[in-house]
Amino acid sequence: MRIESRDVRPFRVAVPDEVLADLRSRILAARWPDGLEGVGWALGTDDDTLRAVCRYWADGFDWRGHEAWLNRHPNVLADIDGSTVHAIDARSRVPGSLPLVLLHGWPSTVSEFRHVVEPLVDPVAHGGRAEDAFDVVVVSLPGFGFGGPTRSRGWDADRMARAIAVLVRRLGIARYGVFGTDAGAYVATALAAHDADAVAGLHLHLGGVQLARNARADADQIGEFTDHERAALDDLAHYEQTDSAYALANSTKPHTVAYALNDSPVGQAAWILEKFHSWTGASDLAGADAPFGRVSVDDALAIVTTYWITGTSGSAARFYAETLATLARTGLPRVTVPTGCAVFPSDIVTASRRWAERSYPNIVHWTDMARGGHFSALEVPDLLVDDLRSFFRTQREQ
Repeated sequence: MRIESRDVRPFRVAVPDEVLADLRSRILAARWPDGLEGVGWALGTDDDTLRAVCRYWADGFDWRGHEAWLNRHPNVLADIDGSTVHAIDARSRVPGSLPLVLLHGWPSTVSEFRHVVEPLVDPVAHGGRAEDAFDVVVVSLPGFGFGGPTRSRGWDADRMARAIAVLVRRLGIARYGVFGTDAGAYVATALAAHDADAVAGLHLHLGGVQLARNARADADQIGEFTDHERAALDDLAHYEQTDSAYALANSTKPHTVAYALNDSPVGQAAWILEKFHSWTGASDLAGADAPFGRVSVDDALAIVTTYWITGTSGSAARFYAETLATLARTGLPRVTVPTGCAVFPSDIVTASRRWAERSYPNIVHWTDMARGGHFSALEVPDLLVDDLRSFFRTQREQ
């Protein structure tokens, strides 16, 4: 049973009308740069696509409808370690449901999970079994979204994990599962290492960028690479050469670009939407009619709008500077709790199980997905939900 704590206070997302009106006026008054005809996405965000999306953002996107989804379940705030942590606390009606903490990535927010929360909380209504139900806690990583910016240095994955462990205790949860993707995968890993006695299992949307870097650095120890691993290393080289400028900026000078993102909604949209195009395999799927692949324009704009109204572009970017510095000193923590991994074919770099087992020696569940890219919860929520159910069936009673 959950125990409400005085250290957790209720919260409701309610953006003032004047904030939305200001956003619209800024979009319509944007000063657009010169574009090059025929370039498309080759040099960054496509001009025609961004103009069309921003016209829709100003006069068609329904923030209030998305706000209603955010408020469908109770929201909470908690002051922990000098910052505010936000979460959606979505409880199932099924007695004895396993609590499951969901951790999003960058450039994302809790809205990344809008299509998986209900199937996880109410599986019977979504093709599942009652015994697969979860009490879902969707956490905004500190410094991302509705908790507002972090106010001090040092908010790396480990510190975030420790804050989330405190939040979980304040919600009265003694044992729980955790899922993470992208930045959230690093935090979920740290949480499983820090709070191992309470974590029933760790499930990851397992990206391969850091694992491939580690393998490349330790090639002499690993030995001959498989065909898949060589292809992954080729993808890593391509990513580093053509697609990683954002990461270098975020990890070295995160505040420089934050001034522009915090001042221009069109700039904020361009910064985020380019990643939704690049990391979903969009160029291979549907072309101009679906610029973000299987991620809808509305889902993408819900995330962009959240960054705008909360002013958290800078603090979210600082995650890179803080966490990469920690990884350089200590590497990934070794996680001994039972671990499940899902790998998606259109991700930036696909992970190798052999590489993963060096940091996650207790992998008991591994799925190579048939489709999906970096934003699996938005692109292929059905596959992710099925994999979460399958993995945690074996961990609920242990």
